[in-house]
Amino acid sequence: DKVSGEEYVNDSDEPIVIKDSIVDRVYAPMGEKVGLDVVVGTGPGRKILLKANGDVDGKAVPVSGVVWNPVEKAKSMADFGDDQFNDMICVEPGLLSDVPVLEAGKKVTFTQVIKSV
Repeated sequence: DKVSGEEYVNDSDEPIVIKDSIVDRVYAPMGEKVGLDVVVGTGPGRKILLKANGDVDGKAVPVSGVVWNPVEKAKSMADFGDDQFNDMICVEPGLLSDVPVLEAGKKVTFTQVIKSV
């Protein structure tokens, strides 16, 4: 976490819950798991499911998830209204670790599905 310095792993079926404070977390996959499969609580009784997979030239690579909300920092961001953070959460999957070099002629495939649950 860029804010608290803590490390997070995607090891639970419990939803990720965002409190009323700045959040900037990277959830890394556990062990041999390479796909991202997380549930994020977006308000009372509301959740989204994010699934993501990636491969480099046909070889599966680990997908991490970045979860962030600027809260009071929104006031200093040109593309946010002062209180728009109340209605926003950013959940971004990414290939962040153990990704092989992409050689000329090779390709990366990245798939994500976001669903309200």
